[in-house]
Amino acid sequence: HDAILKTITSSQMLEFVAGLYLAILFERHSFVRFKLLLPIGFLLLMGFDLPKLQLWPIFAGIPAIMVIAGALAFETDGKHTEWFIPKLLGDSSFSIYLFHTTLGLGLTYKIVPRLPLGGTLQFITLIALSMSLSITTGIVIHRLVEKPLTRWLVRATKTSNDRAISHALLRQAAGQPHDP
Repeated sequence: HDAILKTITSSQMLEFVAGLYLAILFERHSFVRFKLLLPIGFLLLMGFDLPKLQLWPIFAGIPAIMVIAGALAFETDGKHTEWFIPKLLGDSSFSIYLFHTTLGLGLTYKIVPRLPLGGTLQFITLIALSMSLSITTGIVIHRLVEKPLTRWLVRATKTSNDRAISHALLRQAAGQPHDP
């Protein structure tokens, strides 16, 4: 029972559910008046010592949701066109997420300690290189693997669904019974 409780109350699960709720609200209500949530949420996130937080969903989750709600307000106000880089990052976000630990952090932790750097400069280099590798790898994988695979799956699914519908309609027209 403890594992189930830990799972459903984990910070990631709570943030996921909050994101679902935000999506439902977004479908039903206008977010245009919530633009200030973006900078306020961002400033709140910057003010916390995140690694030391015990109550991550409250102290970081709520400002994170504020940032997303504020971004949605800008996206839907009709004044801001689609921005290439944020859209590319958003489209590639799953690939970035999947490969950030293996390639972004993994490679960076092997490379940076060998550089003649120390202290703050080494840390800044580690973060910059890790982010650059993670983002670049995620974008490349998104464009070369994820998008073509998604297009193929959509075509394959559409074709098989269309075929099944056609067969069912032909059987129905011929007065034949449906397949079980």
